[in-house]
Amino acid sequence: MSGSLPLKYRPDDFEFLYGNDHVEKQIESILGRKIENMPKSWLFTGESGTGKTTVVRILKIKLDCADANFHEFNSSSERGIDAIRTISSNARMSAMGGGIKIFLLDECHNLTAAAQQALLKILEDTPRNTFFMLATTNPEKLLKAIKTRCTTVALKTCTRPVLKELCLDIANEEGVDLSPKVAKAISEAACGSPREALKILDQVIGIPDEKDAIDSVKKTIGDTETGIKLCQEFMGNCRWEAIRKLLKEIMDATEPENLRRMMMGYFNSVALSGDMVRADIILEQLVAMRRLDTEKGDMTNACKAAFSLIQEVSGTGTDVPF
Repeated sequence: MSGSLPLKYRPDDFEFLYGNDHVEKQIESILGRKIENMPKSWLFTGESGTGKTTVVRILKIKLDCADANFHEFNSSSERGIDAIRTISSNARMSAMGGGIKIFLLDECHNLTAAAQQALLKILEDTPRNTFFMLATTNPEKLLKAIKTRCTTVALKTCTRPVLKELCLDIANEEGVDLSPKVAKAISEAACGSPREALKILDQVIGIPDEKDAIDSVKKTIGDTETGIKLCQEFMGNCRWEAIRKLLKEIMDATEPENLRRMMMGYFNSVALSGDMVRADIILEQLVAMRRLDTEKGDMTNACKAAFSLIQEVSGTGTDVPF
């Protein structure tokens, strides 16, 4: 076994895209057209880790786009109008060696209002043989006019049986005898994300004892009980001293990124049940820090910012203790 499993087994064809058969059918039907009849603007939506950028890279291969003509922008850091002007200027130049040119704007919901307006103008008059691929976990934050100009490809989270099958298949490829119980535990911990499932599998695939492997999987989930208490404190009394103590306790036993994902799931359920204000504030902070390598300081800052905003909204923000 060699290399990170999520990278080693990143799909390079639609047939290896677990849990999203509808995506293969939708895109293959479009790829059957002449290139001048294909949509030039695409919008890929779905939760983190479901394969949005992976699908774009498969499209790059299918469209025979050279590496030099593939341009990727992270809209979390390149979110202003200057970034869109750079893209616009580049898009109007011919592709190196001819052929196809692709621009991928990842997490495009982070673009400023001015940047989105500028992007809209490019999408209205896309140069020939140029494709814009927008990927986002929050399509509701995009201008309606942008969304209506794009062909939308909606990726779904994977079911637990699909993730279990993925883990067993990868273990088999690696020549490792993975227990179905361990694969099941991983599928329950991965929150519907193939990437997360392979990250966890990467950590436990070398553990021969079934019980030890399952215990290791549980540690990647972290202290769920304390995490729920933390969420409940935000929705209840919202006292910083209590939040601080719970946050310190849980981060001693839980990876920050796993805590972020757990809290997002909790507050998303709260928001969908109708209790919107506080849940929206906290979700906004957790989504803004979306990343694969979340650090403890990131989580602390997000919680502090959410606490301050809740105090401000409730009119009790004069005694924020930091």
